[in-house]
Amino acid sequence: KHGGIPNFKGLYGFPGTACISLNDTVIHGIPSHDIVIRPGDITFEKRFKIGAGQQRTVGVDPREFPQLTVDDPALWWPNGYGDQNLYTCELTCEVDGEVSDCRTVTFGIREYSYDFVKGVFQLSVNGERIYCKGGNWGMSEYMLRCRGAEYDLKIRLHREMNYNMIRNWIGSTTDDEFYEACDRYGIMVFDDFWLNSHPNLPDDVFAFNRNAVEKIKRLRNHPSIAVWCGDNEGVPLAPLNEWLREDVKAFDGGDRWYQPISREYGFSGSGPWVNAHPIWYFTAHPLGYGDHKLDGWGFRTEIGSAVFTNYESYKKFMPEPERWPASPGMLDKHFFGNSAGNARPTRYFAAVEYNYGKAAGAEDFCRKAQLLNIEVNKAMYEGWQHHLWNDASGILTWMSQSAYPSFVWQTYDYYYDLNGAYWGVRKACEPLHIQWSYADNTVKVVNASGEAYNGLRATATVYNMDGSEVKRYAQRAALSSLPNTAIRVMRLPFPEDHNLARGKKTVASSSENDVSHAPKSVTDGNTGSSWRSGGPGEQWVMVDLGAPTEFSDILLTWESEAAKAYEILASDDAATWRTVYTSGKPSTPIDRIRIDPVTARYVKLQGTAPRDDWQLVLFEMELYGPETPAKELSPVHFIRLRLTDDAGNLLSENFYWRSNRLGDYRALNDLEPAKLDVRTKAETVDGKRIIRATVTNRGRSVAFAVRLMPVYASTGEQILPVIMDDNYFTLLRGETRKVDIEIDESLLGEDTYKLVARPYND
Repeated sequence: KHGGIPNFKGLYGFPGTACISLNDTVIHGIPSHDIVIRPGDITFEKRFKIGAGQQRTVGVDPREFPQLTVDDPALWWPNGYGDQNLYTCELTCEVDGEVSDCRTVTFGIREYSYDFVKGVFQLSVNGERIYCKGGNWGMSEYMLRCRGAEYDLKIRLHREMNYNMIRNWIGSTTDDEFYEACDRYGIMVFDDFWLNSHPNLPDDVFAFNRNAVEKIKRLRNHPSIAVWCGDNEGVPLAPLNEWLREDVKAFDGGDRWYQPISREYGFSGSGPWVNAHPIWYFTAHPLGYGDHKLDGWGFRTEIGSAVFTNYESYKKFMPEPERWPASPGMLDKHFFGNSAGNARPTRYFAAVEYNYGKAAGAEDFCRKAQLLNIEVNKAMYEGWQHHLWNDASGILTWMSQSAYPSFVWQTYDYYYDLNGAYWGVRKACEPLHIQWSYADNTVKVVNASGEAYNGLRATATVYNMDGSEVKRYAQRAALSSLPNTAIRVMRLPFPEDHNLARGKKTVASSSENDVSHAPKSVTDGNTGSSWRSGGPGEQWVMVDLGAPTEFSDILLTWESEAAKAYEILASDDAATWRTVYTSGKPSTPIDRIRIDPVTARYVKLQGTAPRDDWQLVLFEMELYGPETPAKELSPVHFIRLRLTDDAGNLLSENFYWRSNRLGDYRALNDLEPAKLDVRTKAETVDGKRIIRATVTNRGRSVAFAVRLMPVYASTGEQILPVIMDDNYFTLLRGETRKVDIEIDESLLGEDTYKLVARPYND
């Protein structure tokens, strides 16, 4: 409440109190309790008596000390919505003028409030609705070796990604430095207790509850804590759910929300944790597991994608003999196998190959994987923002930091290398942001901040692979942007792709669920939705093309190994069928099939030997015939969006690559090699080496997805950690990009740096 200090709690006791204890020593004189709050230099003193061996609570009340009423407090805000103003409260206990004990407490003045709009949880701070964007993290480090300065780095990287929330998954992180860093950087905490979805109780529920009370009392002064959550993906069993609810009410003064379960009661579920084409995140419904799963986006506390590392970390994880082909056993030790089955590693590998072509080796695969990481993770956040406040109120990725040397679920890896996911997330989560939807080709300006902008100009430009502008797609718009809004400013008139099955009528032998796994899912152009047969056996799904149509290319996107064998059949009347393809082997995540041209109206996929214990699961069936090359667009083309103020200053820029055939970017491998000119200068500021880099494209080709990497001049080894403000950017002919890079001076020692710049088409 802006007229007081709503979150100042006494050190150990109830709100507005301090607990004083005395050992067996006899004290002569009257102790006093002195308090100083800064900024503002608010001071007061309270004198009291206490007997030997006693403990007493000393109350502090604004009615007794009117100076506690702050007329114009410096408020604490989440990142992107304002400053993170913090106060300190110095408490001193004196006896006869001599200090007996002292303590300093840091707190922020802010007010949380909560609402449910059409069943969707929404959170406000200081009366302003906050769009929550962030990530889950479990342990700080798998050997629990994380300490103060490292917490600062981890949380700062979250701020650099424009996040404003971290979910402390099942309360795994307990160190004060974590919460202190969240306070400093404006990262709200969705703070779990220690229960994880299993319907059981701790052996000693009383000890569990005492621990819960101590957690609340120890941490409640941190302004960053926004929600207390009882259980991950479950509701605490009796009596713990009501105990925890009352604990929060009693010991946190009712100041923050108690949420029994992480994925229901106002939240849209958890998962999935697997990559999908960007279109999926924009179109209904991005499936979750919970009571809101069929209704849309909501507030998702877990959703993610497998995220492979850059090659430099890959080499550290994988011994030389097992790098390529990658050893499945060694991959699994780094959580990219059966240990992370719900990340669908096989589907990730298949998507990289389909999107960018078969990798020549481990280094080439890691380079291609970063493009997938960028595209998927950027779309994940932009898809939610596309529906800002129209159902969508928050999204937390699984996961935002890596506690373990892993190939999955991260934005920066165990060694703090910033992979493609980091740069996709950082771009998508800009407080003021311009974005494009692959689903409907609309361009929106998203303002997830507390500031209004007038006199804005939005432009969209489309380029072919040779860098030439396709002028018919150029768009301009003038607009104003109010806080917490997403407004449509234009639509890019791209032609429909050549998938003959897109949007066509489908029927199937059976379906697990006619809503969430209906047959129409295989023709919706969305590799995130799927048809699931009602059971095992010889199941089938059929597409009606509406008229006899010639096709020769078939693309099937499966759940991994969903069928032991299958056939493709064609018909003119849906009664008499002819076989046009027989697999003869189990399905793979993406089956690309070329047959002699066939003309038919009906096309059926028939499982001939499905797994005995599982149903057929098909995400998409795509059919292609002889294609007429696009008159204006190259197979892959580029979209550049820019948002400027009325003086022409750039406020947001976004860059996409789009293909004429959904997800097929292999033509990028035909780009001519790029030629870059890289110049740097450096200065030292407060123990940090600041490298100011200027990168210019001097060649004839587009320099696509340029990656900058500082290395030691003496060895060529990568320097980590670093803070950078841009990476994986694309330059047209003659264009220049300026990038600032921050390195702790102690990392360099007597050595110096060299900056490596490598485009995808090097």
